[in-house]
Amino acid sequence: MELIVDALAARSKADAEELAAVLNGRFESGGGMDVEELAALIAGLVEALAARRDDMRARYALILELHDDPRARAKLTADSEVHAVTRQMTAAALTRAGLPGSDAHVEELIALADSLVFHRTAIDATASPRAILAAYLRGTAST
Repeated sequence: MELIVDALAARSKADAEELAAVLNGRFESGGGMDVEELAALIAGLVEALAARRDDMRARYALILELHDDPRARAKLTADSEVHAVTRQMTAAALTRAGLPGSDAHVEELIALADSLVFHRTAIDATASPRAILAAYLRGTAST
């Protein structure tokens, strides 16, 4: 079980680091981004994760199954290395897009993206996350 958890966590971390590299490249070039661009980038990550349907289904099943193994469960949830990379990247992206980057906003956006991955994986593989993300980000901009 531990090998499966570690493999899932490693692949998810690689995805998050790849998106972080894309964002860092944009930031280093001095380019800002608007809400639509940020929504598109996050939607790309959602779609990449959802494309690994077997990984995501295993992740969600293990999160539920590992309730009595907090150490293993943590590798798949908010206590993971993936979450740490994602938090840092999300905070920087929100700031770069001129949006509020408080801890609460960062966690909300991560939860939304994870919910969209779940929806694409378990409910509707054709659902587009971009419009939902853009609507959320536009709403954040007005608060």
